[in-house]
Amino acid sequence: MKKSSLSPLGLDPRGVGPFLIISALPFVIAGVVLSYWQPQLAIIPISFSIFIRLVGLTFLIAGSVIWIAAIAQFAIGFKKGLLITNGIFALSRNPIYASWFVLILPGLFLFYSNFWFLLAAIAMFVAFKMKIKKEEECLKNVFGSIFIEYCEKVGRVCSFPKK
Repeated sequence: MKKSSLSPLGLDPRGVGPFLIISALPFVIAGVVLSYWQPQLAIIPISFSIFIRLVGLTFLIAGSVIWIAAIAQFAIGFKKGLLITNGIFALSRNPIYASWFVLILPGLFLFYSNFWFLLAAIAMFVAFKMKIKKEEECLKNVFGSIFIEYCEKVGRVCSFPKK
């Protein structure tokens, strides 16, 4: 990665994101391709009710809003070399990643009744569990006790602010 895209503290903005994308992408591609050419290999044969589809759409919208908000907040703080602990980052230490495997991909599964999207969410979550500790070690080395205190207050995926 070019030096100019690193934070003032030398952090790479991509984190473990590329690994998570690579882990989920084959399932997403399979889901899209198979739904057109071999739908019996992608679509769950039972009919999902309109209610389930609306839940899926709600997940998609909520996940997209959270993802966009987290990206915007991250972009501003990252350029300044800040550890972002407010806004959406007060509810999740990893809202960019979590929005995908908790809301967006499961939302696609519910909306399209395409189980490959659920497999993508599972693969992304497993990859997240495998790699996130490395990213957190890096953040701990850079931000020290501030990051440790943040971890005590906010969960990796989701939590409610503690008073």
